[in-house]
Amino acid sequence: MVPIASIQDVDAAIQVCSVVGGAQALPLLLPMCSLPVLFRSVGTAASNNRLRTLKGFLEYIVDAKREQSSAPNNNTAISQPEKSCTAVIDMPEAQTAIDRALARAAANGRSTACSLLAGYACSKAIVEALCVGAHHKHAKVVKRLLPWGESKSLDLLIGSASSSGDADIMILLLPYISTNCDVSIIDQCIESACAKGHIAIVGILWRFASNVAQERAVPIAKHHNQNELLQELLSKEGVFA
Repeated sequence: MVPIASIQDVDAAIQVCSVVGGAQALPLLLPMCSLPVLFRSVGTAASNNRLRTLKGFLEYIVDAKREQSSAPNNNTAISQPEKSCTAVIDMPEAQTAIDRALARAAANGRSTACSLLAGYACSKAIVEALCVGAHHKHAKVVKRLLPWGESKSLDLLIGSASSSGDADIMILLLPYISTNCDVSIIDQCIESACAKGHIAIVGILWRFASNVAQERAVPIAKHHNQNELLQELLSKEGVFA
């Protein structure tokens, strides 16, 4: 049935696999599907946590070579995988699809899917995924992506976590905060957390902040009517001692 199926039928089957699973069918379907559908399905599989299907898509994209001579338009399928080819994604649309899939997986809290995609995503996409995970308070996603993060992305992540008030993510970042993070970044995050009344975030970052930032914490809390935080700061007890 599959060898004589139309490309529309194959594309429909690929999309079904990305929603409900069906990795065992991919070796038959992938060589005959269209590229736009394949690339969209990467994000769908990531969002639906269809890990075996997602892994099949990624392996196929990475191991395959585009048949340029037989590709007059974007609807031409990737050729059969060649085992000798280098595992590098050289198709811009494929890279874009993977990067977008990582963002979708991060937003939906799909930590294992994020881990699979991070190995193929660009640095910018990983930075964005870390921030998306922090914004949606998906600590497991952040934990999976942290090994792929660079100093710049971790600085952005600290800012995102302080803004969202996610103490779990901030605790994950403590090794970086205590060793390599610039104090100016910490000071900015303290001020942001004070303005929003995130007591836990202020408490975690307090001992790493400068004296200037600690002195500014009380006026900022007063200005934004964060009375509960203000009481903690004025009590001079616990981490604020």
